[in-house]
Amino acid sequence: GNTKAKGECHKSLNDCQTEFYGVEMGSSKASNVRHLAITVGEGGSASFFVSKDDGKAHYDDTLPRRLIERIEKETRNGIKKSSNSGKGKSLSWNIRYLSCGPNGSYYAELVSGLVLWSIGRHDEEFQRVMKNLNIHRVAFGSFDIDTSWVIICKDGRAVW
Repeated sequence: GNTKAKGECHKSLNDCQTEFYGVEMGSSKASNVRHLAITVGEGGSASFFVSKDDGKAHYDDTLPRRLIERIEKETRNGIKKSSNSGKGKSLSWNIRYLSCGPNGSYYAELVSGLVLWSIGRHDEEFQRVMKNLNIHRVAFGSFDIDTSWVIICKDGRAVW
């Protein structure tokens, strides 16, 4: 196999350790990464969300404001908060999967099984699909002219 000394990282990651990319090397005894999402932080900067197999989730900068408000509302209505620890900001709501799009659009699946979503522009077709199909994954595209998204259903169908 291809092994590296402790503290050594792949050459391409070393090349990215600049202020522009903001790559920071670290190690953890935590479980494997389940999902990684790139989000837009304050001022339009790139940010991230990561969830792990152990149910813990972390984010770097920010999540869509409407998602945070919705999770806080659901928490007041009975979603159990959990404690998370680790580097970066921790989420107390155990998001298992997150997809973010333009204009604050999001699709979030919580560990509890609850699914929360919002689209930043009126789109009846998106709303119909979300309400009537068993969703597995969502990807948002540009909203320059119209909304743009692709949905993968749990039965393997793709809708766009």
